[in-house]
Amino acid sequence: MTVLADLENELARQRDGERRAESNSEQPGAQRDARLDEARKLDGKLRTLVRTAQQAEAELARALREMADRGLYRYLGYPRIQAYAEAVLGIPGGKAKALVELARKLDRLPRLRAAFEAGEISWTKARTVTRAATPETEERWIGKALELTNRRLEISVAQANGEEPEFAVTMRFKASELADLEEGVRRLREERSEAVALGAAVAEFVRRAYAPPVSRPPVQIVIHECPRCKEATRETRDGPIPVSPEELAAAKEDAEILDLRKERPRRTKTIPPRVRAIVLARDRNRCRICGSTTWKQIHHLDPSRNDPDALILVCWTCHHKLIHGEYVFVRGSGGELTFQLADGSPLVPAGGEGSRAPPRG
Repeated sequence: MTVLADLENELARQRDGERRAESNSEQPGAQRDARLDEARKLDGKLRTLVRTAQQAEAELARALREMADRGLYRYLGYPRIQAYAEAVLGIPGGKAKALVELARKLDRLPRLRAAFEAGEISWTKARTVTRAATPETEERWIGKALELTNRRLEISVAQANGEEPEFAVTMRFKASELADLEEGVRRLREERSEAVALGAAVAEFVRRAYAPPVSRPPVQIVIHECPRCKEATRETRDGPIPVSPEELAAAKEDAEILDLRKERPRRTKTIPPRVRAIVLARDRNRCRICGSTTWKQIHHLDPSRNDPDALILVCWTCHHKLIHGEYVFVRGSGGELTFQLADGSPLVPAGGEGSRAPPRG
């Protein structure tokens, strides 16, 4: 189906191009020439704007380097050049740091620096070239930078250095999703006692999702709940974010609780270890609904009880659907369980196996 859709889209684009060509051929020659002149003028304006912007990036890199090398940002009350750039200039700290490093590296590459300052090469391409160029080879690398796209240039530099190419991926997260990512990365860095890069951390999480089953997820989340107003929050790099009642209820089902109102708070588990072991063994370490063996957690069928008959093992996805009412369960007269969609229709998981009903007890 995907191949057919691609072919149909390509044919549609060809037909549109043919119609436009026919329309252009019917225009008087003077009108086509006028449009061509307009296109060339606008193209020239855009090229000038891009060159001006790239020259400004070069000037910005020089000024940031001076601010950083002389430590002048400290006199303005900022501990790092990144903090100054974010607060005062509205420039991401990572970009400010990269511009400073680029300006320093260009000291040994005068031709590349001249091309950068003339606006011929963007700061991202100049930064990439500095990873491979030497005073003897910079002229050749300048030619590559002018010819290749950013990605192709990155691949060429990686190959020249005998490295595996790396690619930038832009992702957008909700506040709660970003908090999950930041907490996971922090825990992974603690585990390895090294500054694991974000990309490497995400790849590790994906690998662990396909790893053999474990009794507990590798990452635990800390949630703070006010005993008076019942509002819950979790900390992130940019301060606390709210936790929804549904998320809080899901977290409390299988959690360690510390009551800080007490003088000597004790850590208690919502599910005793003995009960947990029974549930894991009974459900064969698989999600009770879809059979998944990854990212599992225990769900309370009856929140008022904490015995094995009131608990089941589910994967994260099925647990989310149970919490939000997308899945519901029905207990038969003999104690067996079946699962349905919210409208009462039979539940058929993605694998197409239908709902599962492992034996009771």
